[in-house]
Amino acid sequence: YANYSITSFTSNDSRNFRRPCYIRRHGFKIKHDIEQHNISEKTKTAIYLQSSCLPERDNFAAKLMDHVDIDCPGRCLKNMSANVLDKLQFIKDYKFVIAIENSSTPGYSSEKITDPFIAGSVPIYRGDPNIADDFNEDSFINYHSYDTDEKFIEDIIELNSNEEKYNSMLKNSKIKNHDLFDEEKFMAFFQKAVK
Repeated sequence: YANYSITSFTSNDSRNFRRPCYIRRHGFKIKHDIEQHNISEKTKTAIYLQSSCLPERDNFAAKLMDHVDIDCPGRCLKNMSANVLDKLQFIKDYKFVIAIENSSTPGYSSEKITDPFIAGSVPIYRGDPNIADDFNEDSFINYHSYDTDEKFIEDIIELNSNEEKYNSMLKNSKIKNHDLFDEEKFMAFFQKAVK
């Protein structure tokens, strides 16, 4: 039992402060990294880079592979050999990054959504069903906004073939919930909790 908590999850309890995994990992400076619009020329279509193979996640990526060229240099669905020493440097050449979380839990999001933004790629995201509360939906492809897999895949194919629309998505502002990145709010909560 605790009077206050700092978690990655959404809670309506005012004694809980939500601090997503990517902020715990990189600190509040990640806000600048996400919004910097580091866009480079894209020479490849999509990448699925996973080391922890989960059937639901791999099956979903495999379904996408039927419609889009996807490189898989990790342990899961491996279809190419590559030595990935720097993930962000490696994925920057890809238009899309398949970003599937380990679970679909409200409020739980990780570097899977932020790494593609930082690398200047478009995340194809599946995980936190409330991710649109944190990030602008015009900056990524949100699986949770679709009623059918067919429409979801159709929009990925269309975006891949429409350079103007793709480049517009890359340039859009990413962050919607700026409170997540507010270090002063976090410190005020923390000071209240330790009193």
